[in-house]
Amino acid sequence: MKPVAFATITVSISVAFQAVIFLSTSALGDFGPYRKMIMIQSAFVAALCCCAYIFLSESSDFIYGAYLLIIIQVCLGLSVCMYNAYIPELARNSEQFLKMMGEYKSKTGDFDPNKRNVRIGGKKTAGATELLVKK
Repeated sequence: MKPVAFATITVSISVAFQAVIFLSTSALGDFGPYRKMIMIQSAFVAALCCCAYIFLSESSDFIYGAYLLIIIQVCLGLSVCMYNAYIPELARNSEQFLKMMGEYKSKTGDFDPNKRNVRIGGKKTAGATELLVKK
């Protein structure tokens, strides 16, 4: 196998693993209390695997380098996914968001970013959490 093909296949395998891991853990980042723990642990595992490259000095160790590359890419991608899960919380309290919502409230009626209920045209719409609770 050519080295270029091996590198391409290794990256493709890591992307496939990333897709599976992201789909199975992204809800934990958005709704669970584990987002910080997962972010720190996955970044730590990726850093340890990067440090493990030091021990791969023989030319016959390239297959272990491929395994490390897959682990590194999956763990770093997962830590970035968990990092991005903080964006809604950070944006909810920003001045620009609150200013825009104040303008929206003055035009349309009621808005509470914590309840996620919006009054549109005099009719109150249910927030996402209320829709999940109601059956």
